[in-house]
Amino acid sequence: KRRILNREEVESMNPNDETCGDRKPLPMSQCALRSRNPIREIVDNLVIPTPPEDKPLILLSIGDPTKFGNLKTPQIFVDAICEAVRDFSSHGYTHSAGIPAARAAVAQRYSYGGSKLVEDDVIIASGCSGALEIAIKALASEGDNMLVPCPGFSLY
Repeated sequence: KRRILNREEVESMNPNDETCGDRKPLPMSQCALRSRNPIREIVDNLVIPTPPEDKPLILLSIGDPTKFGNLKTPQIFVDAICEAVRDFSSHGYTHSAGIPAARAAVAQRYSYGGSKLVEDDVIIASGCSGALEIAIKALASEGDNMLVPCPGFSLY
């Protein structure tokens, strides 16, 4: 069974050791060495009591809100996705900043007064973490200071 190795396991591996087999560890980047998720450390060690039978536990997980059935995809979305797959109109890659028509619609919706936005002003990201990463990489340099709310979601 394959699994992702944690930092300690990777750091303790000797690339010349025969027990590594065909897999040799790649050196971790400085960015990866500085990364940790304190929320994950807490959540991984939680002991969740069994709820009473008359009060089912509703999991409000980090990540995919559909994983435990708490947020069902509306049927109209499912139908539209199935149709797009069947008619081969949406196969392949789109522009890395998002579908141009969607970017134009966002620009139109958020234009106001003398501040007219155009499609090229809009980048559509895959989630808040991705959007924040794009914004921070565009605005901050290594070594810059940032104010981060505390408590906050650790990946931000």
